[in-house]
Amino acid sequence: MSRMLSFMKAFRVGVVFVLNTLAERLGISKALGSTRQGVLALWQIMARLIGQGSRLGAVRMAASYGACDVLELESFTEEILKRSALLDGCYVIKTDVKKELLSTKEVHDRYKDLAKVEHAFRTFKQSHLEIRPVHVRTEASTRGHVFAVMLAYKIERLLSELWKKCECSVLEGIDELGAIRSTIVTLKESSCQKIPQSK
Repeated sequence: MSRMLSFMKAFRVGVVFVLNTLAERLGISKALGSTRQGVLALWQIMARLIGQGSRLGAVRMAASYGACDVLELESFTEEILKRSALLDGCYVIKTDVKKELLSTKEVHDRYKDLAKVEHAFRTFKQSHLEIRPVHVRTEASTRGHVFAVMLAYKIERLLSELWKKCECSVLEGIDELGAIRSTIVTLKESSCQKIPQSK
């Protein structure tokens, strides 16, 4: 009887099982969907967590980790993964706001607004508008400094939008505007400043 029964190491299914469980708990599985393409996308996410590599590496890894068994997926090739990668770079927004309160478009727009706010704060910290270092001593002065930076950013955003077709940055545009000079005209003891006018 002992000759009829044998044991051998099989697939390393533990990591795929745990990652699949976590993906379900986080709502990733639901967001990707249960279609073949959605499950393939989930496997690519898992493969990146298990070990960085190419699509071919993900195909080989699926075999050694028993991904098809755990994810209930038919076997696949690198070409199939390549086609499923057409959605790479797409994102899903999950919210607890009821559909009656906000439409899908409104949720998406609010999400994009959040990205704009994050960009604004990054700009405050790292660009020419730099909010630091603040060389002020009182709370009122600090608030005034931050408010001035926020208003400058608002103007910068408008300039950026207006100059989008010019293919120049705001700094480049401001530098170009700095090249426009007024002329001081002096006649005898009187002088006046002539500012160029657009035609």
